[in-house]
Amino acid sequence: MEAARAGKANGGKVKLRVVGRILAVLSLTYALATGGLYWAMTRPPEKFGAIMAKVPMISMLILPFEPLWMSARGGKLKVSD
Repeated sequence: MEAARAGKANGGKVKLRVVGRILAVLSLTYALATGGLYWAMTRPPEKFGAIMAKVPMISMLILPFEPLWMSARGGKLKVSD
C-alpha cells in the first residue's frame, strides 16, 4: 500500500516536471518570437514588408503587435521639439 502511494506521488512529480518544462519552452518561444518581431519592425519598410509577408496572420493575434509597433516606430520627438 505504501509502495502504491509512493508510486502515485512520484508520478505526480514527473507530470509536474513535464508541465514545467513545456511551459518553459513555450515561454522561451514566445519571448524569442516577440523579440524577432520587434527586430523586424526596426528594419526599413521594404525589409519589414518582406519579413511580414512570410509571417502567419495568427501571430498578430498572439504577439503584442501594436505595442511593439508603437515602440519600434514611435520616433524620438518630444513635445517641446
